[in-house]
Amino acid sequence: RFSLKAIDLKGRTLLLIGFGRVGKEVAMRARAFGLRVIVADIAMDHGHAAALGCETTTDFRRHLGEADILTLHVPKTPLSSGMIGTKELAAMKPGALLINCARGGIVDEAALVTALTKGPVAAAGIDVFDLEPASTDHPLLRLPNVLVSPHMAASTVEGGRRMALDMAENVVSALAGHIAPSNVFNPGYAAGRAD
Repeated sequence: RFSLKAIDLKGRTLLLIGFGRVGKEVAMRARAFGLRVIVADIAMDHGHAAALGCETTTDFRRHLGEADILTLHVPKTPLSSGMIGTKELAAMKPGALLINCARGGIVDEAALVTALTKGPVAAAGIDVFDLEPASTDHPLLRLPNVLVSPHMAASTVEGGRRMALDMAENVVSALAGHIAPSNVFNPGYAAGRAD
């Protein structure tokens, strides 16, 4: 019973990178559990962050040493590819947790193996790999402090239905000559002006 080293979430700090639809949902749930939430996004929705009681930052790297949990919810782009590497992992707080439900390749997997075996990262939750499916001899799959799932975080019946409906509504609205700003990365562009 006492061999499991569990921690309370209340009072911990969550550094959340990517404050889009998923990031906002994670932040809302984290705040409900009493976590201090720091969000970073290149297109920050400051109003929504303030409404949730989150802090914002333009440089997530400045907060790596504060975070008990680092969670990633960004698309894979040239800017985000490899954004969490040896330097970032070394800057994390000893005992921190890393969760990647974004895309493979955002976290340097070899650097993560080192951070998980030598510190400072205590454990990781991984839903995505650089190459999928991950090979059965992947080093992360051999570590006792890693929890993995097969890139299926959104694979629910309801999630599939929502994605299909959103896709169909996007096609219909585009054919009608307008795009819902909530469905694009840069809403200003959809409204006819590039931000």
